[in-house]
Amino acid sequence: MVIGCRCHHLGADLRPGSTRRVESLTPDARVPLEAVIITRELSRRTLRDRDLAAEHRAVTELMEDMASAAGGTASDRVLQRLVETTCCLCQADSAGISMLEPSQATDQNAFIVTQDFADENNHTTLSDMAALGDPIKLAAPADCEGRSDCEAGLTNVYGFTIDDIVPLDFGSAQLKDAVTNGEVDLGETGTTDGSLEQQGLVILEDDKGIQPAQNLTPAVNADFLAANPDLEDVFNELSAALTTEDLAEMNLQVDAERQKPEDVAAQFLEDKGLL
Repeated sequence: MVIGCRCHHLGADLRPGSTRRVESLTPDARVPLEAVIITRELSRRTLRDRDLAAEHRAVTELMEDMASAAGGTASDRVLQRLVETTCCLCQADSAGISMLEPSQATDQNAFIVTQDFADENNHTTLSDMAALGDPIKLAAPADCEGRSDCEAGLTNVYGFTIDDIVPLDFGSAQLKDAVTNGEVDLGETGTTDGSLEQQGLVILEDDKGIQPAQNLTPAVNADFLAANPDLEDVFNELSAALTTEDLAEMNLQVDAERQKPEDVAAQFLEDKGLL
C-alpha cells in the first residue's frame, strides 16, 4: 500500500497515451520514503489494465537515475524516485490514511559492542572498529547476509571482514549475551533498546549511514482525521516532543522494570506538558 501519494505532473507523464519524459517532482510533491507501508491493501483493489508504455518509460527513468547515482545520498534518491513512480503507476492517490509530521525520534537497526571494548580502543563509530582490520564474528538475524543495512553494508561500505555470522534473533537476550561473553565481536539491535547501558553494551555510531531513516510518523485514518481535525495538532505536538532517547527510556521501564505501558506513556505525556 502506498500512502498519501500524489503524482502531480509526474502522474500526467505516466498516464495512458502520454509520451512526455518523466520530470522530477516539485518539492511539495515529494513522497517521503517513510510513507510507504506494505500491506495487502493493493491486492484488494480492482485490477486495472496494464499500460506497458507507461511502465517502460518508468523503468527507463529509474535506470537512468541509478546509472547516474553518485554520492552519499544516491541510494536515497533512487529509492525516492522508485516510490514516486510506483505511486503514479498504481494511480494510488490515497489509501485512506493520512501521514502527519514525522518525529525526530528514530527506531533504527544498530550494532553494539561491549562498553569495555569501546573504551579500551577509543571507539565510538563503526568506522573506528573497521579501521582495526581484524576479522570479526557478527551476531545478527539469519537474513543479515547480503543486506545493505547488515552484512553487505558492513563489508562493502565499512570494510569489515566478517568470518562468521552467528544467527541470533534481533536484539535478543541471547544476542546480547553473546556480545557480552565475547562469543561474537559485534551484535545487531535497535537504537531504542534501553537495556544496553545496564548490560555494559554500547551502540557504535553508523557514521557512514548504511541504515535507512526510520523516523516515527503518525498514520491516521483519513476519515477519522477529517472528522476530528483538531487532533492533527495534538499528534504533531507529540511527534515534536518525542526523541530516540525517550523511546529507549520508556522501553527500559516497560521491559526491564515491568511497568505498565499505559502508565509509562501517561507519565511521559505529563512530563512533556501534553496532558
